[in-house]
Amino acid sequence: PLMITNILENRVIPIYGEGMQVRHWLHVDDHCSGIDTVLRHGARGETYNVGSDDERTNLAVAHKVLRHLDAPEELIAHVTDRVGHDRRYALSSEKLRSLGWEPAWGFEEGLAATVDWYRTNQEWWRTIRSGDFDAYYRANYADRTEYS
Repeated sequence: PLMITNILENRVIPIYGEGMQVRHWLHVDDHCSGIDTVLRHGARGETYNVGSDDERTNLAVAHKVLRHLDAPEELIAHVTDRVGHDRRYALSSEKLRSLGWEPAWGFEEGLAATVDWYRTNQEWWRTIRSGDFDAYYRANYADRTEYS
């Protein structure tokens, strides 16, 4: 969301370090359906991870969002990485999948739908990008120097 809304406002998108941190990418509907599956079919006291097998770097996702919004790559701002920032987050959703859950969205379709949602619902997110959000954004990004 930060990446998308920044681009829609023609603001830079901060990318920590080289942007090579790897993450699982999952559409919000799939995340919600995973939680619903656990609530309906999971065993009490068990832990279930909701994730995809679709791993991509933060930088690769940034480039995809920029292309989807036809925005210039110059909006990418490499900033000083967080101390101790994990290079890769990985989890297994095998236990959840054993309950019959599978993601319904592919990465490309899910990203396009997410970007389009933010583009068409600007009055919703613009109201929350003030006050506390601005203070959080300044506290977390304003003092970071560009990464070389």
